Amino acid sequence: MDDIEPLEPATWFRAIARLERWRVRSTEDELDRLLRHTFHLIQLAPRPLRSIIRSDLSEARLEMLLECQAQESAAMGLVGQPMRYGLARLTTGHFEAKVWFRESAEPKKAHSTSLASALLGAWTESIVSLEARAAQLDLNNPHPGLHRARYARRPPRFEH
Repeated sequence: MDDIEPLEPATWFRAIARLERWRVRSTEDELDRLLRHTFHLIQLAPRPLRSIIRSDLSEARLEMLLECQAQESAAMGLVGQPMRYGLARLTTGHFEAKVWFRESAEPKKAHSTSLASALLGAWTESIVSLEARAAQLDLNNPHPGLHRARYARRPPRFEH
């Protein structure tokens, strides 16, 4: 994954927010596409977030799970370490999922008639909640000294 060029943080967070809006409006038939799109967004995560936003699933494994209609397993595989999740069946055909980061005390939750969709929703909510923290960390410029030096005034040249 390190050789894949990441998206800019603001662009990536907007894509995650769009994914959540798409998930809310989607039908069961679109869940495979949502899970594939999630996998690709994980691959494009900004470098500073790659230690907490990752998946142990390979693309081939994801495709195999989706082919077998194992959407729940695919969704669980997309929630990589160090994220945690919890799942509950509230009533017949209605699920709640909670996702949180190891250091976070408050899980984000989502409900759906599909366990995989609920888990994906809680995952996207957790990611969206990171955006405020990312602004504090200034992910757009992880090495401010290096970028500042690029535009520093150079001393005049002396010709001999």
